[in-house]
Amino acid sequence: MAGSESWEQETEALCHGYPTEFASYFHYCHSLRFGLSVSQVIV
Repeated sequence: MAGSESWEQETEALCHGYPTEFASYFHYCHSLRFGLSVSQVIV
């Protein structure tokens, strides 16, 4: 899926130079479906 790959590259570029946890959190949030909330365990 081209849009997904583009989003992934943008996220990696945005988080470059920061701890990997930032990118992991963005990926986690992006994977949530509408109506779900962020797990308090990962935060």
